[in-house]
Amino acid sequence: VLAQQLNAMTPDIRGLRSDAELGLSDAVMRANNAMKQIAEINRQLATNTSADVAAASLLDQRDAYIDELSRLMDIKVIEGDFNQVSIFTNSGVQLVGTDASTLRFDAQGTVTPNAIWDRDPAKRTVGTLTLVSPTGSSMDLITNASIRSGEIAAYLEMRDTVLVEAQTQLDSIAAAM
Repeated sequence: VLAQQLNAMTPDIRGLRSDAELGLSDAVMRANNAMKQIAEINRQLATNTSADVAAASLLDQRDAYIDELSRLMDIKVIEGDFNQVSIFTNSGVQLVGTDASTLRFDAQGTVTPNAIWDRDPAKRTVGTLTLVSPTGSSMDLITNASIRSGEIAAYLEMRDTVLVEAQTQLDSIAAAM
């Protein structure tokens, strides 16, 4: 009975991993929106050189988007001329300047107990996170460990480490039973 209950927990762990995959997809969409809005506000601030109410409102909006982005991933904000900011990951990858980079997440849908992330795309059975710069170059952020904290990093750790270890332990206990 105990072995059957342990085996019955496998779909729960698989469901949690699928939820993490969906959470990553949603977090990437929110991060892209925040980066796009910050870049747009940067462009507006570049043309508005007066310190008026409109500029103050833009700065408040930008700060709200920066806060949202900082909840999603670790970032470093560097202020420039005309109240513009450049945003980088703490590992040094630029996310926003006058143009925004775009995060891409290739969600794989259903996550099986054996689904894993691997540097080799041929072996990868879960989604990966790619940053596409405004110039079109791309980089795999998981391979480079570019996102180290925040909601996105938490989803990645849950999907790729914590829940995989839980499944392995559960399988070991069930096999021993």
